[in-house]
Amino acid sequence: MTNTRTMTIGELSQITGLSVSAIRFYQKRGVLPAREGDGWQRFDVSTLDRLAVIELAKSAGFNLDEIIRLFDAVEADPDAVPAEPAVWQGLAEFKLSEIDALMARLDSMRKLLADTLTLGYLPGDRMHHVPATLGWTAPTEVASPHDVRVPADAAGLAQGSTERRD
Repeated sequence: MTNTRTMTIGELSQITGLSVSAIRFYQKRGVLPAREGDGWQRFDVSTLDRLAVIELAKSAGFNLDEIIRLFDAVEADPDAVPAEPAVWQGLAEFKLSEIDALMARLDSMRKLLADTLTLGYLPGDRMHHVPATLGWTAPTEVASPHDVRVPADAAGLAQGSTERRD
């Protein structure tokens, strides 16, 4: 059984938290079904789905023109083999790289905040890695366990001799 529930624009506004004028704007831009006639327009669940994608994309940094291109992918015929890649495909690849970079920056900020909470202060050596995260400098290498020199034995510990562990 399919969900055939429909809603008015007021109900759609109430569910999404978007203003009626914002929903009408999306209709005018062509990302939602156009208003037909002067009567009450009813929206089905696919409109709610589209609004959710619009808001998710906006919160991820997409502008409305990019969102419109993204919706071109929804209308794409999966059985058709285009002569050239569609515009939305290039946009999707570009936006994926932007999102990956943003996620890396967010992960770095998360680690910085977690370190600060754990230690009770922000150590300067932790801040030293931030310029590389932003692409301002080359990444600095962090010593791996294989690069750490440890004493070969208890006598070496006393004398300071070390061997490399691989």
